[in-house]
Amino acid sequence: MVYLRGIVSGLFVWSCVSISFYLLEHIPVIKDSFVVQAFIVMICISFYAFLGAQFYYKNGHQTNGMIVGLIMSGTALLLDIFITIPFVEIPNGRSYQSFFSSPVLWILVLITFLLFIFIGGKRLNPTETRYARSNRIWRIFLYKIQSDNTAKKSKSF
Repeated sequence: MVYLRGIVSGLFVWSCVSISFYLLEHIPVIKDSFVVQAFIVMICISFYAFLGAQFYYKNGHQTNGMIVGLIMSGTALLLDIFITIPFVEIPNGRSYQSFFSSPVLWILVLITFLLFIFIGGKRLNPTETRYARSNRIWRIFLYKIQSDNTAKKSKSF
């Protein structure tokens, strides 16, 4: 397992989410509606987490998605503790308690975590290479076509 790649993925997702909230706070139509901003970020975080997972699994790492999701979500939460809350939330009159008691935060963490579990579990067989996996899929596909053609020929007689 490569911890550094998981931490970098968490840093990527955290920075994308932070930038998204920053940009959404400056759009006149939705800057006063935290619910709309959170909904938009909930949609975007799926994309960010997917990109983070693609970065992690790019070199064929076979780590369980749950472990990577925990590392990545933990990294994002630590960055929230040390950067987001002291430099963004506290100057705006909020506290650690208000930040961590927000259901939006935990929904975002859950979405990210579940997406990593899904992407990590999506691999068919952890020991199977990409080439062998594609060959196996093609063999199943060709077998299906062959069996369909055999069934059609037997019906025509």
